Amino acid sequence: MILIGYNKPRVRLKRLKLRRKAPAKKLWWLMAGICGIAVFYFYFFFPVSSNIEASLPPRPDLEKAHTLALKEDTAFKPLQEVVVKEASIVAGDNLISLLGEYLGVEEIYALVNRARPYYSLEDLRVGHKYRLLFRDNTLVGFDYEIDENNVLSVLISRGNFEISLKKIHYEVKEVLVQGTIEDSLFLAVKKAGEEPALAINLANIFGWDIDFIRDIWPGDSFVVLVEKRYRQNQFAGYGKILAAKFINQGKPFYAFYYRTGNREDYFDLQGRSLRKAFLKAPLAFSRISSGYSLHRKHPILKVVRPHQGVDYAAPLGTPIKSVGDGVIVQIGWDKAAGKFIKIRHKNGYETIYNHMSRFARAMKTGKKVKQGQVIGYVGKTGYATGPHLDFRVKKNGLYINPLTLKSTPTTPISKKEMDSYLKHIASLQPRLDSLLTQK
Repeated sequence: MILIGYNKPRVRLKRLKLRRKAPAKKLWWLMAGICGIAVFYFYFFFPVSSNIEASLPPRPDLEKAHTLALKEDTAFKPLQEVVVKEASIVAGDNLISLLGEYLGVEEIYALVNRARPYYSLEDLRVGHKYRLLFRDNTLVGFDYEIDENNVLSVLISRGNFEISLKKIHYEVKEVLVQGTIEDSLFLAVKKAGEEPALAINLANIFGWDIDFIRDIWPGDSFVVLVEKRYRQNQFAGYGKILAAKFINQGKPFYAFYYRTGNREDYFDLQGRSLRKAFLKAPLAFSRISSGYSLHRKHPILKVVRPHQGVDYAAPLGTPIKSVGDGVIVQIGWDKAAGKFIKIRHKNGYETIYNHMSRFARAMKTGKKVKQGQVIGYVGKTGYATGPHLDFRVKKNGLYINPLTLKSTPTTPISKKEMDSYLKHIASLQPRLDSLLTQK
């Protein structure tokens, strides 16, 4: 009985303890919930932290320290600046010699193939500029200036190539240039402070009306409105000649650049095209060393025989231009003529160019050539005592004197566009006239 009476109170006490723990646990969860709601309510409706930050004065020292810390942190370190190495193509250069130090041979061939739709990188021209772009001592880009207006741009990343054609940006200034000829157009242009290229461009424009080999006299004068192009404040060549006046033997000749439809050309005061079917001569500047004759003593053979052409003496390598549009019907070597090209033109005309030193690139039988296109270079191959061009012309299979070749103008300004053209030149002609008058 004593044991039974002792055990029952212990059982009841144990149950009592269990019942006392339950309310305490519920109370803890209740208090936690109330505190959570209070914190949420307080944070949502009273954004204390932002107000405190807004009310605090700025700390430039802390901001600077933070910025420096970011720069020092490798995760936020910016890429190094691109380093550019610029040079020009020299004889013997090719893509492997330029890029072989940075790319594998297979990568270079892959680049050539990828670039082919834009430009053939197998055809690097001497004197053309190129740039290598590096970042972290790794080649990341390659630029090649195809011509004076276009650059082939290659971005390189992990063996991949992104290729595009971009226009070269110039700062363009319109400048009036004038001069008077004492010895030659070249010297007159040089005396005016300009480059020989301006003399060549001027001769190309007036080359259908003025023979700059035979017709130039001392006292002839010119004035030119020309675009001068600059890159990084350095003169980078000439753009278009916008207007020009040339006084030859007292007779004025005008040329105005004008675009009509898809065609751009030079026209005179009446809207007639300066362009004719044939140029006056196949060389821009030289001298006639022997004219057309049916009775000339040959300088090598020492016999009297016809010389059915005109000899233009010029330095070895002087460019030779086709006097008109046509098709090459014969190109090769002849014992007497040396290296020669024969071109067929419209209306039964043929022109022949003898004694060349070499042919221009890609010249072959059947190739179409444009007027003024360089087809070869002055030499002394065949029967020749010195470098010169023997230029000949045939009409319907018979030789004629090239100096008497008559050439008709091409299409003039249409009647529909004539008013617009006259308005265009109205502001240009007085500028040309007044400058020469002042002189």
